[in-house]
Amino acid sequence: GDRAVVHDLHNKDYWYHVFTYPDFHYLSSFGKLGQGPQEITVGENMRFDSKGRIFAIDSNKNRLFCFSHISDSPRFEGSTPLDKGLMWALDFDFYGDNQLLIPDYTGKKRFCWVSRDGHILRKMETIPMKDRKKLQESTTAAAQGWRSFVMFSPSRKELVAVTQLGEVLDIYNLTTGKHYHIVG
Repeated sequence: GDRAVVHDLHNKDYWYHVFTYPDFHYLSSFGKLGQGPQEITVGENMRFDSKGRIFAIDSNKNRLFCFSHISDSPRFEGSTPLDKGLMWALDFDFYGDNQLLIPDYTGKKRFCWVSRDGHILRKMETIPMKDRKKLQESTTAAAQGWRSFVMFSPSRKELVAVTQLGEVLDIYNLTTGKHYHIVG
């Protein structure tokens, strides 16, 4: 609508800042930097849900934080611990109203489906490395090298992942099972 939220990677106090849109007048900040129960140590990606709330992942605390009332005065709504089987939850997207998609940095699979209460429900796909032996020898290192940003399109039932430097784009059609792997 008429608000923009900026994720500040080099903050001193807050990870997220709200501005009017399209003129970008500062309104407020939220996601306080710190070690406290309502504070975020490392703010990773954020997403709006269908109710206009913002969810943000703290990879150090392995928690998903929720903030509401973004358009006027952001409020901390709570946080959810994520399954200990998730390593470095750096990105996520919503998969319907009750699940999240989170890249799997263990290297054993590529993506995790996680319930809204933080439990891993299932995993899918593998890192599309040609050298399978090298992948098996160093799964965690390979997963870090394949760090992906993800997006799920509910209308198309497609999961899109792009590696951190944009060298590889993968599109998974979850209805047909087709996988498009684009390098370069």
